[in-house]
Amino acid sequence: MLFLDLDWILDTFAYHHRPYIENQEGLPQDIEAVYQFNSLQDTVRSIRTARAEYGVEVGKKIPATVHIANAELRAAFSAEAATLALLARLDLGQLRIEPPLPAPPSIRAVHVIVRDGLEAYLPLAKMINFDKEKKRLQKQVERSKKSNGRFFFSIALVQCLLMCNIAPPPC
Repeated sequence: MLFLDLDWILDTFAYHHRPYIENQEGLPQDIEAVYQFNSLQDTVRSIRTARAEYGVEVGKKIPATVHIANAELRAAFSAEAATLALLARLDLGQLRIEPPLPAPPSIRAVHVIVRDGLEAYLPLAKMINFDKEKKRLQKQVERSKKSNGRFFFSIALVQCLLMCNIAPPPC
């Protein structure tokens, strides 16, 4: 029978002495690197949220255009474009990082505002399969017609139907 000395395990693993610094306020910190990392993290989070809200398939990679006003931040994003594409599930070949536009683009796109001077555009035509979405919504309308003859439409459902009829076909 194997007996373990619990005191030895606790002393070895749980209470192993780790370096600890009493005053962490005096440590050197690269403020610009922290800002760049937080901006990248916020951009990934915002794009993922937009993907979830529009029901984009989990593995589908979509194109994106990121507009950044700060030149240093734009250079950092350009250097980390592969990281942004991997974490946000973007198509690296169709990821563009550019300075801000004077007017919004003419394409139908989801406009994601991350913070002042940092925004992204995700084209709707590449995110949503309009035929599939239209069939799903039509089935939902038929089910609601059958249920006691009542029509219960949410504003989102009506907007989706309008969007499917107005939006350009997927490329």
